[in-house]
Amino acid sequence: MIDAVNLPSPNPGDEADCAALAMLNGNLSGTLFDLNREQLSFGRLPENDCQLLEANVSRRHFQIIRDGDSYLLKDNRSTNGTFLNNIKLEGVSPLGKGDIIRAGTALLKFIPAGDAERGIYARLKSKTIIDEQTGCFSKGYLLSVLDAMAGESAITGQLFCLLLLDIDNFAALNEVHGKAATDYVLAEISRLIPRNGTRQTDVFARHGSNNFALLLTGTPLTNAKQVAERLRKLIKEREFCYEQQRLEISLSIGIAQYSKETGSGLDLLKRTEYVLHQARKAGGDRVSLHNASSFGG
Repeated sequence: MIDAVNLPSPNPGDEADCAALAMLNGNLSGTLFDLNREQLSFGRLPENDCQLLEANVSRRHFQIIRDGDSYLLKDNRSTNGTFLNNIKLEGVSPLGKGDIIRAGTALLKFIPAGDAERGIYARLKSKTIIDEQTGCFSKGYLLSVLDAMAGESAITGQLFCLLLLDIDNFAALNEVHGKAATDYVLAEISRLIPRNGTRQTDVFARHGSNNFALLLTGTPLTNAKQVAERLRKLIKEREFCYEQQRLEISLSIGIAQYSKETGSGLDLLKRTEYVLHQARKAGGDRVSLHNASSFGG
């Protein structure tokens, strides 16, 4: 879940004629940072104009400087450097439509003043991003982040994996113990996984009535499998008790890694759903990895 105290603070206002940086990943994917001052600082410290809490962001990472109708990007001697379109910034560089800024694991896209693309991000920001029942991110938010990350991965080459986690025998659990018991299980899993299996840069979301999704940023398939096995064991070994009755709970988990050949975020989701089905078909309580040849590419 998001800790509201630690959320970045984008500049107020939604001025259509104002240039902006759109956040492309992390907990605030889709948020617009309006460039409505002569200078704006971005970094990890709260005293920055725009606070970025993604991994490897320096305390005062970079600046945006307005020069007439132009905007300039300047690195503030950050530890890991500031990258513009995947090239390390040296000195000061002007920004153009669609330019991608990378600071640590944070990805931001430059949108010029008056550009129609502002509307896309404004609509994304206005969507409900929290699932009311579980308190984790909603499916709509997950799909938006998937699309954004797929688009940027095609440019930056950054690895990421999607996990779908399905509660085994959920219908039978509901039939035997009732909806209150299944609500309890959903709430417990929603609490356990973010505390034991996610980083600040990851996205844990509700995907369906009895399953969840975990988007692992900067993570190859082999590492994602280790995370999945750890989560599977965590839930399997956890003692779920409802009204003094022990509930046997396990997970089936499907994993797929994004690549340029995958296409869109929706394509990645379909591949992950396919291998999740294979895990369920094999009896559940297991992890299944996407194999491109078995899916047809």
